[in-house]
Amino acid sequence: LASGYVQDELAKSAEARARKIATRQLELTGTSAFPLLGPDGVTTEPWPAELLDASLNGAHANPVRMHRDAEPFEALRDVADAHAAATGKPPAVFVAALGDLASHAARATWIGSFLAAGGIAASVSAPLTASAEAGKAFADSGLAVAVIAGSDTSYAELGEATAGALKAAGARTVLLAGRPKEQEAALRAAGVDDFIFAGGDAVAMLTKLQAAAGVAR
Repeated sequence: LASGYVQDELAKSAEARARKIATRQLELTGTSAFPLLGPDGVTTEPWPAELLDASLNGAHANPVRMHRDAEPFEALRDVADAHAAATGKPPAVFVAALGDLASHAARATWIGSFLAAGGIAASVSAPLTASAEAGKAFADSGLAVAVIAGSDTSYAELGEATAGALKAAGARTVLLAGRPKEQEAALRAAGVDDFIFAGGDAVAMLTKLQAAAGVAR
């Protein structure tokens, strides 16, 4: 303890765990997985976390930092809640649902849960069968950020044209749910700025999305 060995080992373990939580390899139900967007009726009180006495017969030991696993996501929600309180509505992202319900349901549902973990509402479009429909629906939404959600088949047929239509309609940021590697370069060239996929750093992505949606920190 006095040498700091134990604290260093605990810090390494905590860092590895934090990485798994940020990438949602380790899910926190109600926080990073299946989050409830909006008030849940639960009130909290700060816990007076005082540093423990770290004296060892006159020797000094650096204390271990106390933290909760959910802190990174809680911080995102706090920022989003402050934005909602100031503007009267939560930050929101337009979700372009490509293809029929069977084609887009899985990814549209997944992206809705992903966004809610950062306090962001998903404004899901009606089923879109043409890129022009996506552009018009986005323009009508009045939002700044769009996420394309559909099947790999929908992406192959409409992904590039839809990205272009969304950019032409004024989208500052266009993302795509999933990561079709063979089409990734073409999608980026067409206007997709980034991809949201399982295993990616959710905390970093949600932070970027909040900024793109106009949330002040």
